[in-house]
Amino acid sequence: MKVIKSLNGEPVPIPQVRKELDEAYEIDTKFENSRVLYSMCNSPPQIAREAHLKFIEANLGDSPLYPGTLILEKSVISMIGGLLHAPDTMAGSILNGGSEANILSLWIAREKRNTSKELEVVVPESAHYSIEVACKMLRLKMRPIPLDENYVMDFKAAKENIKENTCAVVGIAGTTELGVIDPIPQLSKLCEERGIHLHVDAAFGGFVFPFLELAGWEGKFPLFDFRLMGVRSITVDPHKMGRSTQPAGALLVREQSDLQYIKFNSYYLSSSVQHTMLGTRCSASVASAYAVMRSMGKNGYINMLQGCMKRTNYLCRLLKEEKFQPAIEEPIAPIVVIKFPQEYVEAIRKTLQESPYDWRVSVCRHPPGIRVVLMPHVRDDILPSFVNDLKLVCEKLKIR
Repeated sequence: MKVIKSLNGEPVPIPQVRKELDEAYEIDTKFENSRVLYSMCNSPPQIAREAHLKFIEANLGDSPLYPGTLILEKSVISMIGGLLHAPDTMAGSILNGGSEANILSLWIAREKRNTSKELEVVVPESAHYSIEVACKMLRLKMRPIPLDENYVMDFKAAKENIKENTCAVVGIAGTTELGVIDPIPQLSKLCEERGIHLHVDAAFGGFVFPFLELAGWEGKFPLFDFRLMGVRSITVDPHKMGRSTQPAGALLVREQSDLQYIKFNSYYLSSSVQHTMLGTRCSASVASAYAVMRSMGKNGYINMLQGCMKRTNYLCRLLKEEKFQPAIEEPIAPIVVIKFPQEYVEAIRKTLQESPYDWRVSVCRHPPGIRVVLMPHVRDDILPSFVNDLKLVCEKLKIR
């Protein structure tokens, strides 16, 4: 298929357009074949697709025109808030992904300080790149904190780096690379004492840990949600383990009054006030998130997560049998990182992607390794094949 470089003069027949779309779709990678092993997104269920298409015209940037969609958004935010033990004062929105939610949270934190002085944000080295984007956009100085031996933010170092001009601290619940949780209870206590905005990026973990806790994993990982009084805002992505269509990221704030710091007027719309970055919001994914959450319920998510963790532990066993070393011996989220010396990691990733292997994996920085995410589309039966191919690739590259 070739790139179309200019708009045609005469209309192209619809069958031809469909043919071109089919050609593009055919060369896209599909989740269904289970060989995509690094993405935190997955194939949405049929009800999520149906809801997305049904509400394709909705735009919550002009919410008075779409009162039904607005009810769905409020319902999704309330359901997520319930999972995160949010107080009655909580408010939030469905956005264009967790990146927008992270940007808005730091915007709130900056505006609350109401100063012209340079402000800083304390973040773990494992933070998602959207935090760096937010700091650059908002002219905040990012102060990265090293990770400890468990690959979470070193609390002692974080405490030492919190200064008078620190406007926010970011903790991660379900890090992108390893799925671990920063010491958020300690950070919460510290931020509450010092009056600092603590934002929790639970883009991945927000639809993982609440259901694992309900499944009996309580105590296996630290708290990260609104039960901690210092937590002021949380990012959660329904389009990850929530299984909605994309894009769907949620920002929840403890106090609705915090939204005043990012309020702006939209005079030409029927909704005169906005609290999000985008004037036009893709709201079909709101309906999708509502549909999949209602149709799965708590038990559906619990069963799904138990299956993901079962496959995670199975993969760890297979790797250990072949003398590979998982970075986390007992993962608390469906992510496995296989440790390798830094100089070999990229070569392994590229070779695994080539024929005849055809695996899609990503790399990890902390520690260096190959990263696998056990999303619902990943089947048990492909895992032995992956481990065997990893073994062959290492032999081919003379790594073992």
